[in-house]
Amino acid sequence: MGIRAAGPENYEDYCRLLHPFDQHFALQDPAFFRVPENPVRTKEFYQSLFGPERGVFMAFVDGRAVGLLNYWVEGPADYPSLVPRRVLFIPILTVEQDHRRRGIGTALMAEARRMAESMGCVATEFCVQEYNKEALEFYAALGYRTRERILTMAVI
Repeated sequence: MGIRAAGPENYEDYCRLLHPFDQHFALQDPAFFRVPENPVRTKEFYQSLFGPERGVFMAFVDGRAVGLLNYWVEGPADYPSLVPRRVLFIPILTVEQDHRRRGIGTALMAEARRMAESMGCVATEFCVQEYNKEALEFYAALGYRTRERILTMAVI
């Protein structure tokens, strides 16, 4: 298993890995998530994921992409009561179902942590849906803790 930065040549891998991810969340919370039509993500969207402080890592097993982690740097926030800080935000981490519990997610998160340190970030952060118990257990085992919750209420 190897981890490396993704590039333009990995667009199809990205779409393939995200399709089951999208389906899972659309089933769990259809008021918030949907399954995008084909393509799963446009090439323009995929290209927008790359820049000086953003990117995608992919995990490969026998030359095949089996997991990915998308990241970007946020901060410092311009708000008087918040401590100015830079964090590496991870909007997506996914590993193919049949490759889970083999250290791939852990390796992707370790790579994100190394990237965060090299970019002067003080933390890595992400959002996890309350119903995603498997992910909550995974992140807790890595030492992550809940700092805040986002509450929502429909108005229509």
